[in-house]
Amino acid sequence: MPVLLDYPGERRALENLRSDGGLVNATPAIQIVGGKSRPLSANAVREQVKRLVPALDGQMFYLDFVRAKPDRLLSFRQEKLTTAALVYMQASKRGLRFIPVLGISGSDRCLNAVADAAMTEGRGAALRVPLLGKAVPGGKKLSALINDRVAKMGLDRKDVDLWFDLGYLTEDFDVPARRIERMLEGYVASGSWRRVVLTGGSMPSSLGAVPENSTRFLPRREWQLWSKLSSGLRDGLDYGDYGIQNPRPPAIDTKRGGIGRSNIRYTTEDRYLIARGKGPTSQVGTTQYAGLCRDLMRHKCFRSADYSWGDKVISLCGDELIEPETQGMWRAAGMAHHITLAQEQLSS
Repeated sequence: MPVLLDYPGERRALENLRSDGGLVNATPAIQIVGGKSRPLSANAVREQVKRLVPALDGQMFYLDFVRAKPDRLLSFRQEKLTTAALVYMQASKRGLRFIPVLGISGSDRCLNAVADAAMTEGRGAALRVPLLGKAVPGGKKLSALINDRVAKMGLDRKDVDLWFDLGYLTEDFDVPARRIERMLEGYVASGSWRRVVLTGGSMPSSLGAVPENSTRFLPRREWQLWSKLSSGLRDGLDYGDYGIQNPRPPAIDTKRGGIGRSNIRYTTEDRYLIARGKGPTSQVGTTQYAGLCRDLMRHKCFRSADYSWGDKVISLCGDELIEPETQGMWRAAGMAHHITLAQEQLSS
């Protein structure tokens, strides 16, 4: 389960992977991103869902929210609908094959919207649970709260995917794999859930640890943790991550270049290789990307132009056969390569 934002780069990666048959073993989770300073309007919701169609037409995917308020009421054609209900309505109208996601602490409005969509679309629902989050409210056991939410949605376990999310795994993350196993093994062993997924991500929100004009490795902590889990647990558990992005939306406006430095993020077996340029992209433009591509192509970790759509983009730009674009292009290339590699690792 690659967990992605509904940003142009991620959508572009999915569109190209899907057209090449590169999502056979993946069910992406797409998060509708809310505004930084103002909530989503009804028009904004419709436009965001509309932009998903080229990337996900015919592809099964999870539909969730981040930095948005899915239970906020919006005026739409003389009706009052929650943001979530309007998103589901627009997605259904466009024939998108989505599975609605309910957060474990979601409001009754969210729960009702998810339950209605699960019944209307016939694909069940997912319940997203922070695995190392805050204490369960009311002193309940987590298992009791999960069962309560599922019952209130009116769904059977066999129609529900349990999504356990570790969120951002910082450099100080030191939770033993055995502890994670103890938390999950009961859900996996029961065999009563349609799917149990574990997700996490370790890409920092800032690449300050990588000096400008250099290439450096950063650890893939989520994959390292997964590799330490027992094979018995992994057999009944599905893997997910946030790819080359931090689990939270960027603080800067990456669509407009912002103050970020040129960088390309390239996933290897258990690390991320970061090629970083110099100076804000808003000042130096995109010319550095061709050099960054060549730095990656010379590295022993680089696969080949034929490995994925993302690798082809890197090769073409490094050979100066295409013009480099803004950071969205490199989010797309890096994510396409990452999803291809993750599927290969899991299948083997």
